[in-house]
Amino acid sequence: MISKYWQRGLREFSFLSLSLTAGTAVLGATSANFQFMVGVSGQTTSSSVVNVDIGSNAWSITRTINSSSYTLSLAGFDANGTAHNLFTKDGGAGEQGIGLVGTLDNELTLNGGGTSLANYMRYDVSQVYQAFSGSVAQILPGSTTVNEQMDIWGSNTATDRPGTSPLTLVLQTITTAQASTWVNLPNWGSYKYYFVSTHADVASPADNVLVQAIQILNIPSAVPEPSTYAAIVALGGIGALTYVRRRAAK
Repeated sequence: MISKYWQRGLREFSFLSLSLTAGTAVLGATSANFQFMVGVSGQTTSSSVVNVDIGSNAWSITRTINSSSYTLSLAGFDANGTAHNLFTKDGGAGEQGIGLVGTLDNELTLNGGGTSLANYMRYDVSQVYQAFSGSVAQILPGSTTVNEQMDIWGSNTATDRPGTSPLTLVLQTITTAQASTWVNLPNWGSYKYYFVSTHADVASPADNVLVQAIQILNIPSAVPEPSTYAAIVALGGIGALTYVRRRAAK
């Protein structure tokens, strides 16, 4: 059994440590579900169609998390790797997102026979893919209606092209049932780049899709500063010393 003198000393030690940790701020603490998005801002479900040529094949956004800035970038390409300008589309619910200028419905499309992709988009997540251990990244597909589907590819080389060697493996196919639903990006933390294309379908060569946005969830809050840990240890020592001195006095 712990004597009343030890109990008193332990209470003093616990109180001192608790008062410090509860009152010490952490570095750049963030929300557990902080959204880091690259997509069409201000999307609505209006009946009017709003189409905007971005005027460039690349678009990026920078956000500051835990006192550091990170950039996600999106770029459009034809199947042969030629740059293709991006296009934002708001055709009402289910028809919102980012596509390409001058394609069928200004969306990601297939070749004439539906046997392969005609174009694709690349998300550059190289600044954040390893920065937040334990986080989850998701993509929000758009215009995946009827039987239309979207393919997700992964690579660590920016110049790789979906459907060609070495980038021939489809990481995941987003189905019609997942339309307008946040879907986890597969193998998050393994790839610097994610590529998005329309899933090949010879029975429906006119299939086309959009990408609405990407977000990163469950970003861990920052840990206390090293000086905080040192203060906890030092204050704990003060608590122990206080106990020893009081016991000696008794």
